[in-house]
Formats: sequence, C-alpha cells, structure tokens
Amino acid sequence: MDNSKREDARIIKTRRDLRAALMHLMETNNFDKINVNEICKEAMVNRMTFYKHYNNKYDLLNDELLEIKRNIAQRMEKEYPLCPRQRRPAATFL
Repeated sequence: MDNSKREDARIIKTRRDLRAALMHLMETNNFDKINVNEICKEAMVNRMTFYKHYNNKYDLLNDELLEIKRNIAQRMEKEYPLCPRQRRPAATFL
C-alpha cells in the first residue's frame, strides 16, 4: 500500500467525530439552524481544525452522505452474491 495515499488515523478520527457531531445535532435541530461552532463544540474540535477538513457545514453534510452511500454499497456487496449479469450490484449506488 502506498503510504502517501493512506490517511493519518487522526484525520480519520477527526472527520468521523465531525460527521457524528453533525448527525447528533440533526436529531434535534434543523440543519439550517446548526452552525459550525455548534458542530465543533459537539465534536470537541477546534474551528480551525474543522476548516482544515471542510469548507463549510454543507461540505461536511456531503461527506456524511457519501459515507452513508459507501456503507450501503459495502453491505450490499456482502449480502448479495455476484450474479453473472451484474458484476457489482452496489455499483448502481456509487
């Protein structure tokens, strides 16, 4: 595996924490009412750190939606065997 393409564990954890914070806040608040300060407070991450990873809360939401899509695709590939006509069933979603 190429080390230059591998993400640092801290980056993965920070992004995961920010996505989880957004999802937690969205359980009780409208997305439009949530701001970056609240996300950072919930994730226990500095605002500067947030902006190192994302441009704004919409960028963070998009990242979370892509992560959900990846998880669905992985589950589908595990659950459903590959059939001769369709090589990757989950490719429909990606």
